[in-house]
Amino acid sequence: MKIETARLQFNTDDGASLSDVTAEVNAFVRDSAFQAGLCILTVAGDGCCLTLAPDLDDDMDDLLRIVRTHLATPAPSAPTDENRDRLDVDDSGYPAAGVVADSITLTIRDGGMNLGSWDGVILLDARGPRPCPVDVTLMGA
Repeated sequence: MKIETARLQFNTDDGASLSDVTAEVNAFVRDSAFQAGLCILTVAGDGCCLTLAPDLDDDMDDLLRIVRTHLATPAPSAPTDENRDRLDVDDSGYPAAGVVADSITLTIRDGGMNLGSWDGVILLDARGPRPCPVDVTLMGA
């Protein structure tokens, strides 16, 4: 069995945004020469998450609307004894990242990701714009 890991970078849009990263990830899988196995995707950025969806359809618009409306974290408040040690931590986006997943695992079949006709790998970033790293680990033959 072979194992290969790489970090792919995706630049996200301002605020909460969705990016279809299917083509880039599948290109990496195809270039790796794995014919069968597992593809494990993990987001390494705070406030980022992954999901599978039928492209960027209306359901994904609904998810983005929910993140923007209900899961946005307000700006940090003025220093108090309770939060003084945490002021350097920007925790906006953490609730959004908990809604979906920080990793997904897909099968590799015939040298590519085994997705349905309309399926896509979607990256949600709740705190853009910024580069959002996605670690890709391939295991198989």
